Amino acid sequence: MVETLNAMAQGGRQGQTNPLTTIIFIVMIIAILYFLLFMPQRKKEQQRKQMIEHLTKGDEVVTTGGIHGTITRIKEHTVVIKIAEKAEITVEKNAVSKVQERR
Repeated sequence: MVETLNAMAQGGRQGQTNPLTTIIFIVMIIAILYFLLFMPQRKKEQQRKQMIEHLTKGDEVVTTGGIHGTITRIKEHTVVIKIAEKAEITVEKNAVSKVQERR
């Protein structure tokens, strides 16, 4: 019976993989996830920060709420947007989702 257990134990070891191979595989998966998911997200965030820093008076913008208007004043953390003839709103700079192309 002991001989049978020894034979079974040795047979099980023959099919095992090298732990280094497993570690390399995990590192490769993490690297692929980093380049496919995290890098593009970081790049988009940098572009958004740059867009917010370069807001100027007269830019036509769209807010995250979908409000279209033209920037009339810029303060430290807020912008004043003209949305109609005599209507202006004040929103956080972070609420500006995009600057529209001038026509």
